[in-house]
Amino acid sequence: MAMHSTAKPEVKDFVHSNGAIRVLLADRHPVVGEALGRRIDQEADVEVLGWFTGSAAAARRIGERPSPDVVLADVNLPDASPLATARRMRNQLPGVRVVFMTDRYRPGQLHLIRRAHADGLVLKSEPLDRLREALHTVVSGGTAFQGGAVDFGPSIHGEMVGAAGSTPVAAACTAGQADAALPADTVLDERLEQLTDREFEVLTCIARGFSRAAIADQLEVADATAATHARNLMQKLRMHDRVDLTRLALGAGLAPL
Repeated sequence: MAMHSTAKPEVKDFVHSNGAIRVLLADRHPVVGEALGRRIDQEADVEVLGWFTGSAAAARRIGERPSPDVVLADVNLPDASPLATARRMRNQLPGVRVVFMTDRYRPGQLHLIRRAHADGLVLKSEPLDRLREALHTVVSGGTAFQGGAVDFGPSIHGEMVGAAGSTPVAAACTAGQADAALPADTVLDERLEQLTDREFEVLTCIARGFSRAAIADQLEVADATAATHARNLMQKLRMHDRVDLTRLALGAGLAPL
């Protein structure tokens, strides 16, 4: 099998036109993306238009014909936060449904999904019938979580089904991962809720190791504005520097370890 390289096109097409739900895949792992694409494409009522290894490349394809109905995107794409990924897709194609995929559920991911105004979160290892159910759910206007429908209401406490812990940020304080410098999970949950969407996005970018210039590029704002968001979120979360913010975000599952 030929090795994937950046010199080759990032997209692999699975072309068939039968009125099926059209899906665009974005996964940070080329082999996983192709395997998942071929797996989903086996369904008679699903057409996978192609797969990409980054948010920017997928966004460029989304404006072409045929247009996808659903974008299935890795929650940990290397070139963008989930919030930026969802924004890029909808800027290119308003109304497209955006569903994030994860290798395993992490407490805190529901914060990402809600802030990104995404339509769901599914496991990459879901059985085909569960993935198919999720696709049909979001195309019909619903939200999909773990292969089924879920209400992403104003309060997210206790809604992380199947995750470790009872609240979205319990990973920071459970299974021996507690840190004396971090607030208790319920307190941290409340503080995360106080962040604006911009501040929350800056937090996820910091946890991914983005520089201030890269964060400003993600948010499409000036460097000084990005720095202001960072100062504000440190004050709200009662953290002192980027190291503290990164440890908090990683513990809460807001970025890949």
